[in-house]
Amino acid sequence: MLAGSRQRKTVWLTLFAIFIIPLMLAGLLFAKGQTLLTNTTNRGQLLTPPIDIDNFSLQSDKGTIDISDTHGKWTLLYVSQPICDKSCAKRLYFLKQIHIATGKNQDRVRCAVLTTPKTAKHPTLTKLLTKRFPSFKQFYFADQTVKQAAVKKPGFDLTPGATYLVDPKGNLMMYYQPKSNPADIYHDLTHLLRVSQIG
Repeated sequence: MLAGSRQRKTVWLTLFAIFIIPLMLAGLLFAKGQTLLTNTTNRGQLLTPPIDIDNFSLQSDKGTIDISDTHGKWTLLYVSQPICDKSCAKRLYFLKQIHIATGKNQDRVRCAVLTTPKTAKHPTLTKLLTKRFPSFKQFYFADQTVKQAAVKKPGFDLTPGATYLVDPKGNLMMYYQPKSNPADIYHDLTHLLRVSQIG
């Protein structure tokens, strides 16, 4: 009887060590602003420290955006080129497929496009967002807001054609080059969705 009780206790301790402790550590790291990704797992480039998206004073057609548009979910943010060409359309398609591939976690993820005020109404981009990607958010930024953000992170600049992963607290925390493999973005995103309890 005593051996059986000891065996059950061992099993519970093992389960706790395997499942609960890693989740607690991940939550603690995230609460302290540290990344949940390590150099051995992430495929994108970590932004250290992360850049608060509120630094850009983003706007939409409705004016200044609400915090709920940039916080609360994991966001795949595509920085549009001056003219949304075939490569731009292809990237938007890939981001939509990544979103769909998250399955039961789709509600925790959103896709968004960032443009300048001058290129926001480009006919090709407008048509894509209206007919093919209506669920995508569209934000505008002024060039000077990027320069203001660069003061906090020397050398930082938003790269046209690049994709950024924004955490639910509104921090740009991962960068993917314009020609990066969509599978790499999916890998990092699903990893974060798995280990994070926010968003």
